[in-house]
Amino acid sequence: MLSTLGVLYWKNKQYDQTVAECRRALIFDFTDYYSVLGIMQLYAREQRWGDMVEILETIRQHSTEENNLGEMLEEFAESAYFHSFISKLFRETERTDLLDTMYEATIIRLERSEQQYAQLCHVRYAYGEAFYGLPNRRAEAIKHWEQAIQQDLPRGNNPHLLPDLMQIPDSISETASFVGPQIYLARYWYTQGDLGQAKRMTRETVQQALGLLCDEDEENDAFALQRLLSVFVPLR
Repeated sequence: MLSTLGVLYWKNKQYDQTVAECRRALIFDFTDYYSVLGIMQLYAREQRWGDMVEILETIRQHSTEENNLGEMLEEFAESAYFHSFISKLFRETERTDLLDTMYEATIIRLERSEQQYAQLCHVRYAYGEAFYGLPNRRAEAIKHWEQAIQQDLPRGNNPHLLPDLMQIPDSISETASFVGPQIYLARYWYTQGDLGQAKRMTRETVQQALGLLCDEDEENDAFALQRLLSVFVPLR
């Protein structure tokens, strides 16, 4: 367990003591990634973005044989919440170099395996989504989406989405760049009359958005509403 003492400090609103205690604990063990995420979530409540970045920097600096940031991201590869959480962190700090380190290391790790294409698809999708809002990285973001849809998805656990998907005339780049790959696929199934499959493709996005609207952080409400609109507008 990552620094129980640090959590106790936090409950007493002794935030600086929490950071100091967790910093010491991380040096000894930073591979309990669920506990690491829990500490980062505490920091996020007080908008301590710099301290969150320091946690990731500590993991990177003390990695041994491989980049443990990649291992951490692989652990949460299929978690939309984790990707959204990390993306918000880098929007607040503009540390795109660290974001690149995390995602590129994870993609390399997953590409080595022939059994983890579904995870690779999630990672590429999230990586593209994180960068689509940056004009100078938009083409790169779309490329990741195309790789996820065209390469990883059919080799993963959802082969039923293809090959019919590849036969539709609309450009993946043009459509996906507006609503994102998951909603793009949902739109496809909706137009094919398969409402159940369309709902399954959007369920995680809707659940994530509703969760953000129900929490106590009002600052993420606009992002949550944007996520909901990304579902309802294309499926109107």
